[in-house]
Amino acid sequence: MKHSPEDLAKADNFYSFLHKRWRFFPDGVRMNGALVRNYYPYNIKNIDIEEVWEDTSRGYPRLLASKLLDKFGGWKDDAHYAGLAGRLVAGAESVCGPGRVRHWEATPEWRLVLGGGGSVFETSLLLHPVHGFPYLPASSLKGLARSWVLERFFATAPDSEADYPLTNAEHRALTTSEDFCRMFGCPAESRPVLFKDGKPEMDGSKRQKLGKAEPVALHPNESLEHQGELSFFDALPAASPRGKIVVDLVNPHVPEYYRERPSASPPTDTQQPIPVMFLAVERLPFRFVLGQRPGSRGGTVSLGDQRGPMLEVAATALRSALSDKGLGAKTAVGYGFFV
Repeated sequence: MKHSPEDLAKADNFYSFLHKRWRFFPDGVRMNGALVRNYYPYNIKNIDIEEVWEDTSRGYPRLLASKLLDKFGGWKDDAHYAGLAGRLVAGAESVCGPGRVRHWEATPEWRLVLGGGGSVFETSLLLHPVHGFPYLPASSLKGLARSWVLERFFATAPDSEADYPLTNAEHRALTTSEDFCRMFGCPAESRPVLFKDGKPEMDGSKRQKLGKAEPVALHPNESLEHQGELSFFDALPAASPRGKIVVDLVNPHVPEYYRERPSASPPTDTQQPIPVMFLAVERLPFRFVLGQRPGSRGGTVSLGDQRGPMLEVAATALRSALSDKGLGAKTAVGYGFFV
């Protein structure tokens, strides 16, 4: 269905506004030397499309040329998003059962960068495909918590692997910890990476050589996969994203040096910087929800020095991972850490 400019001007979904709006550019004008038919001029959300095309043809970044964040007016008030987060908690409790859900609110200490596929702009931002606001996928949260547990409790390696303590951390967890398998799930078996002279051994295709398959701790006498007992839910905004989505910048100063490998150009100040704009989330609080799968055993688990009810240990792991490891891109320069 083709939307009119008036329909688009009333957009209240940031996902549609960001990813779909740009397709409706004025027809009948010359763009890049080609004539586009059926021209009718209009503005969408007070954005002068012709002016934007003219600016971007001179290399001006589209995110700035469009003044995108200033033009979208579809955000609701804080109570609307708090209500959505509350319904998420209620839904989790109805699925998992009373007393089998933990939830809390956390806010990025500064900015958060999560990619979301292709966009007509330079880079994209992960947005909920239905509601259109930034969110944190459950799969990312589970992976973050699992990674933190592996680094925290299973990084002790034998002397032959001392320089690569995390290479077989997952194998150690799967084959020695029944509670790890119960919490996060496990395959039917696990194969360790082989080491030679203190380094992972490689085959002719530069892939790590794997050893003999071993049974996991949960089913030592049979080959069975196991679904994890924890249920991770998407984290939704607990307040309005209005004013919390910002245009950020990464600016490679030596692009010719990075463009070629091995590089024929030294990293000198004579090269032209290439600024790249991207969208980031700044200090937007999120509601995190963690549950225990219906029918699962639960009970007390033990991971390293952490011992207690499964939900409490898992919630502690996720909270610690969000504050210690961070989520998303650019964590090495301070993005993605929660408080």
